[in-house]
Amino acid sequence: MAQRRATAAPGAPETVEDLRARIVELEPDLPRKLRDCASFVMRSGEEIVFLTAAQVAEAAQVQPSALIRFCQSIGLSGYTDLQRIFRSAGSRRPDYPSRVQSLQDSGSGSTGHLLGDFVGAAHHSVDRLHASLDHEALEAAVEAIVGARHVYIAGYRRSFAVASYLTYVLGQFGKRVEMDTGAGAMEAPRAFSGDEVVLIISFEPYAEEAIKVATRASGTAATVIVLTDTALSPLRRTADICLEVVETEVGGFRSFSATFCLASALAVAVGGRL
Repeated sequence: MAQRRATAAPGAPETVEDLRARIVELEPDLPRKLRDCASFVMRSGEEIVFLTAAQVAEAAQVQPSALIRFCQSIGLSGYTDLQRIFRSAGSRRPDYPSRVQSLQDSGSGSTGHLLGDFVGAAHHSVDRLHASLDHEALEAAVEAIVGARHVYIAGYRRSFAVASYLTYVLGQFGKRVEMDTGAGAMEAPRAFSGDEVVLIISFEPYAEEAIKVATRASGTAATVIVLTDTALSPLRRTADICLEVVETEVGGFRSFSATFCLASALAVAVGGRL
């Protein structure tokens, strides 16, 4: 007997907004591999229109069967339904994802090709930031920093450079800023006060140190601002203000083009009001 084609469950997500809300709702209860799928969809869902299920599974570092189980766990019949949601959203993307995938498949590429891919990734990341950033959250972050007596900044591993940049620029505007260098400056058992801001920067894979600082700061009167990637970030639930920015990858490497654009806008806007 021919097998009947699976159909999406009643109440299945139909729009990208529905999909992301469903993922946020279900993610805490998903097995680890399915959470990896969820993270990829939240960070790079637009690319799904251009990629096969096998390519998405490889990018998410899971088996294709895990990707199918993920789709079914959120009420879809399979991968084609997931593609349909992003396709119906009118995703208009250049050929960049296909070029990056081709580079990954070949396992090699000229230096000039690599440069072109990183430039393309930066361009796409900045465009996505401009289209999707919560401008009210950005304005709230600026106002919080302007009004703060003291700003603490924490960024570790690859986020260290962004934290260092923000510390330098805000300091040049005369703001009292302290950066955690990783030497334990923020590990002391002290409470942040209500006239202080704690700014934490971390992206997947999230630094354990950043999560610790965010968790500790969230239990105080300080304003907690986080720069992170998606609504699945563990930092989001600790934040008073959350700024999301997603960087497009090239062969598993991420630049910080869009993140530095956001950091620059934030710092200069603060400086203009001091």
